[in-house]
Amino acid sequence: MASKEVFYTLDEFDTEFPADSVEWCPAEPFRDVLACGTYKLIENKEDAKDEKCERTGRIYLLRVVDGGKLQVLQRIDTSGILDMKWTHVTTSENNQILLAVANSNGHLQIYELQKKENKTELQLIAKERLGDDNEDVMALSLDWSTGGFVSETCHLNPRGDDNKFLTFDARTGVIPVLCNREHTSGVTSIHSNAVKSFMLATGSYDEFLRLWDKRNLRRPVSKINLNGGIWRLKWDPFTHQYLLAACMYEDFKIINCDCNMSIIGNYNKHDGISYGCDWSFLKKEDVSRLKIPIGETLVSTCSYQDCALKLSAINLKIDELGS
Repeated sequence: MASKEVFYTLDEFDTEFPADSVEWCPAEPFRDVLACGTYKLIENKEDAKDEKCERTGRIYLLRVVDGGKLQVLQRIDTSGILDMKWTHVTTSENNQILLAVANSNGHLQIYELQKKENKTELQLIAKERLGDDNEDVMALSLDWSTGGFVSETCHLNPRGDDNKFLTFDARTGVIPVLCNREHTSGVTSIHSNAVKSFMLATGSYDEFLRLWDKRNLRRPVSKINLNGGIWRLKWDPFTHQYLLAACMYEDFKIINCDCNMSIIGNYNKHDGISYGCDWSFLKKEDVSRLKIPIGETLVSTCSYQDCALKLSAINLKIDELGS
């Protein structure tokens, strides 16, 4: 662990409901905008025999303003939010900037980021339920293809983890071509490297971060124990060398994923389960323009029990970051 301070807290926002997802907009001119999703279980106390709970939530749209402060642009009351992803390419001739949302009622929602007069807001433009109407389905995770379409959506009927890391060939359907049992607990996060096309990172409840070469997924290239169940992994958008990890009961960490993986930063300013994290796409000159005196870029983190979204400046002191 490096002795220097890497995270510098700039601001904190009270999300009221437990926060579990945060995503920075990658598209210009909205790279100072981020979305935060929340999720809360509300027990039905009217009928003691009714074990069902209402899963409610909110989406907050925020902007970073001068001095590194968070400004709320919009609040959307909805069902519980479990994952969100911005598309990294604008779609169609209208240059739409889209946010895909997976929620606790089994719906995939698409919001468009719109700027009208002096307001920047999200507008719901599409909604689709995954599974049958009578199924108790939660949409857990999703991602976009580079072509601007939602390409991967995971949904789950409540059941136990099987600890399997499965590989599929899109040409052969839904039967896995490889079943890897390297993980000793549930696999929670899979994240491809946008620049190093063969590199893949996985996180697990077993506390190990693993790096894989997609050409040989029988065993990991390297692994490191983060001393906490790994819920989310995010590659930095500049060098694609550093991973930001939400380690549940063991804070947030930045890992240098060179030939010898090492933890170079730890953020322990939350009180609760570390669930959501993301890098901003703001470069060093953008950070300076916001009158923030330190840091090459910004990151956001959110945790469950303390209902808090925190904004931090990142000081990694590497030439490539933010250049």
